[in-house]
Amino acid sequence: MLSASPLTVNIVSRRTSCVLDKDLALSRHGPMFAVRMAQEVDVWLVDALWKLLDESYRYLNAPEVPDRRSDDAREALTQWESLRLQNDLSGLNLFWISGAKQESSFPEGSDPNLMQRFSVLLDGLEYESGTDFFTLEFASEAIALTAALARHRSVIFTALPDSTDPDDHVPSVCKIMQQNHIACTRLSKPEKYDHLHDDWSMLFSRTGVNELIWSGLRPAVVHIVSPRSLILPSSDPAYASSNPVLDFSGSRGEEKQLWKEANAFWYPIESC
Repeated sequence: MLSASPLTVNIVSRRTSCVLDKDLALSRHGPMFAVRMAQEVDVWLVDALWKLLDESYRYLNAPEVPDRRSDDAREALTQWESLRLQNDLSGLNLFWISGAKQESSFPEGSDPNLMQRFSVLLDGLEYESGTDFFTLEFASEAIALTAALARHRSVIFTALPDSTDPDDHVPSVCKIMQQNHIACTRLSKPEKYDHLHDDWSMLFSRTGVNELIWSGLRPAVVHIVSPRSLILPSSDPAYASSNPVLDFSGSRGEEKQLWKEANAFWYPIESC
């Protein structure tokens, strides 16, 4: 009589995707935040960061860098450059999306249409004058990537402005969404987000992010609800759908429709 083989069950849970926007990525503690958070979540970096690093010599030696907190941004760029040169970033669970799939790094099991979905969603966002290019590029890519990752839990992590003006406490990424007619509401009633706050605080405690908050980091979380982000129409023949109803004629107005009825919610997170 043959003995029964032991039964092995593997349970794979999808990790939360955390997209860093400019205000956090270029803060003094941004790189350390990313590395520590990546212990338990998939941390995503946008292409705009790599474009900066490709020309980091310009910004590290120039009187100004593309961020209003110039000293912090220089420090962050120096740390990001060191991370990139000395580490396998995918091994640190740091992932990114670039202009081509072969130049990107995705976690195993990612949506095979992620690249196309991100590109189409990004094309649907508008740009208004009065906002600097780097803020627009960082924020737009973070917004589009978070929506493209929406099959599973995905959020944007940002840092609150340093302003003492209570009317200027809205994260810049939320202001970019508002320019695109995407309502971004602060959750002010504790019953709506206390459990989320507690979840993040516990994660911060386990990964050591609390220490960064004690040192001055002021993180906030942005959730995007984009009902049409699962649709994948495209004007690019290489990405053409088998369903002609879902294909674009090339009109920017059609791309904007993917953001119809989208909204967002944000709240600050403190240490526990």
